[in-house]
Amino acid sequence: MSTYFATLTAFGEAKLANATALGTTIKLTQMGVGDAYDKAPIPDRNQKSLMNERRRAPLNRLAIDPANPNQIIVEQVLPESVGGWWIREIGVYDEDGYLCAVANCPPSYKPQLSEGSGRTQVVRVVLLVSSTSTVELKIDPAVVLSTRGYVEELMAQHERKTHPHAQYNRTAANLADVTNAEVALKNLGGTPMALVTELAPPGEVAHFATVSAPAGWLKANGALVSRATYLALFRVMGTRFGAGDGETTFALPDLRGEFLRGWDDDRGVDRSRGFGTWQNHDFLSHSHNAPTASGIPQSPGREVPTGSNYGFDYLDGVGPIPTDITGGPETRPRNVALLACIKY
Repeated sequence: MSTYFATLTAFGEAKLANATALGTTIKLTQMGVGDAYDKAPIPDRNQKSLMNERRRAPLNRLAIDPANPNQIIVEQVLPESVGGWWIREIGVYDEDGYLCAVANCPPSYKPQLSEGSGRTQVVRVVLLVSSTSTVELKIDPAVVLSTRGYVEELMAQHERKTHPHAQYNRTAANLADVTNAEVALKNLGGTPMALVTELAPPGEVAHFATVSAPAGWLKANGALVSRATYLALFRVMGTRFGAGDGETTFALPDLRGEFLRGWDDDRGVDRSRGFGTWQNHDFLSHSHNAPTASGIPQSPGREVPTGSNYGFDYLDGVGPIPTDITGGPETRPRNVALLACIKY
């Protein structure tokens, strides 16, 4: 048996087998590295975590080995700014933060710039699986660094395309009807929805005429979600809407049934209001003409009716207001209910 090797965990094996049986995929999203308390670890399929994880971050590369179609290459780039410990153990996690694969490696010290030495280091794990089609190969370029080899590979793929810059094809953009406008959008990046999703930054809120969130979006329903899985959103939003369990999760804003209002940002219209805070309903302070102790004011040519259904309130002296007026549970304008979502 090799001294250094990688293995799927029992959880990873079960999830891979289930995905194969159902024709679905598993999403490997992050890699963790640790020092194993400076011991020589032996990967164990029953592991649920690393012995002493020092860093976890999104994957920088997830690809099928061109020399072996049953092997998946998983890479992470450690920047110069992190380190100060030995790398002895490696873990690969799915989108829910579960350990799916574990590996050991020859001890490698990762220096920190503050120590007087620094380097960018690539950690690579090769996983042997029964079917690579059950693993979703997807990397978010907005939150990861790329190795030089990966960039060169992407550039080579780009250069092999017949029309690599479809966004400059303006043929349909000059046509006036809606159908051709959609064609122009597709030239800019696929379907109109795909274009919106691609261009939206993490944290953007939008409303959709659907009952489920589109790809790349989450329902803004106050749910607690994984900080690791939705790292890009967590980085820009943090725990502003709730800290979750304080370690691995955070809360999404809950926009269900709410109207949105622009943040005052020191303008002075909505004073003493913190960003992202909730505000209860209110009614603008006002007054009506009211009766005096000496009698009830009369409108010209009108008598004030008597009876339990009328009180002493007047609106601008026009006439009495019934005291038994009823209404709904809130004050609101006319509106349409759509699904509020947040980009991750």
